[in-house]
Amino acid sequence: MSELNNNEKLIVDFLLENQIVANKQAIEITGLSSAQVRRIFVSLQHKGIIEAHGKGRGRYYVIMKKDKVQSIGLFELYLFFITSATTVYLIE
Repeated sequence: MSELNNNEKLIVDFLLENQIVANKQAIEITGLSSAQVRRIFVSLQHKGIIEAHGKGRGRYYVIMKKDKVQSIGLFELYLFFITSATTVYLIE
């Protein structure tokens, strides 16, 4: 998996603490525009880290569940690591 940039890390850290994030929350925590935040969500989805639920204004994002990670074959051990500056998170 490629390295996460600072804004991606902010969103993932928020998700790990809150389990859910919407566009408006991501704008508040990153200070970016709506379009920039949407690009980050797309990037995190392509990296297999998050998945989207809902449509339009009701859309929100969650950390991808390990059974879905397994089913698309991203990792052999069915474990998922995200590294931050000083922290390693294991997502189960």
